[in-house]
Amino acid sequence: MIKESAKTLTDPIPKISNKRDKSSSNQSILLEIFTEQTLEETRQNYGGFLIALAILGIWTTSLVYLMACDLSEISLPMTILACAWQTFLYTGLFITAHDAMHGSILPNHRRLNHGIGAIALALYGLFSYKQLLKKH
Repeated sequence: MIKESAKTLTDPIPKISNKRDKSSSNQSILLEIFTEQTLEETRQNYGGFLIALAILGIWTTSLVYLMACDLSEISLPMTILACAWQTFLYTGLFITAHDAMHGSILPNHRRLNHGIGAIALALYGLFSYKQLLKKH
């Protein structure tokens, strides 16, 4: 029974061939492309993008939270820890912008790659991405 289940999981997905319904045909093609794409290819194409989104999201959340805190209620060690945390995240913003300049955030989507880099660099220090890209 287990061998039969395992066999069914590894069987290729049958192609849907309905000439009248182009959308199901397109879905079939997309499904084939997606299943043929390996995990390594997915990581190479979108891994940097997911990391960049995580850094931008964590930085934003952390900044909003820390700006809303009352400093008189926070101990000195926690304040130092919060400053170190934000410094770490600012470094992440700079690295994200730098990686975007090399095209490694989204290698197959150049405009979106540079857009993410421009956002990260603007949040880092209001720097011009275009000027730094020329000098890099």
